[in-house]
Amino acid sequence: MCARCSVSLWTFSTDNRVFELLWAQVGCLFVGVLYHPPKPSYTTDSLLHYLESTVNEIERDYPGAGVVLAGDFNRLSQDSVAQRTGLAQIVHQHTSLWLRLGLQRLLDL
Repeated sequence: MCARCSVSLWTFSTDNRVFELLWAQVGCLFVGVLYHPPKPSYTTDSLLHYLESTVNEIERDYPGAGVVLAGDFNRLSQDSVAQRTGLAQIVHQHTSLWLRLGLQRLLDL
């Protein structure tokens, strides 16, 4: 546990705004939030490469730091993300309320 934690945005050295990915550094923890649209303007492989490179840079520059990646992955395979980044998937069910209640509109919790 950090005795004194500060929150700041962290930017990948080769940041690419094509990908909707935002990182915050909270003490020794990096939290990434990703939106992968249903019809992206980029290839899935280019996003996976970008995620892999980003996580590698965090691990290189901040050894021992924690990394959390969350967001709306849509049809992006979480297994592919885990394989490319080394991150472990900890949520194993849908988090969208509409999937559980059969609603017509999407509401992520």
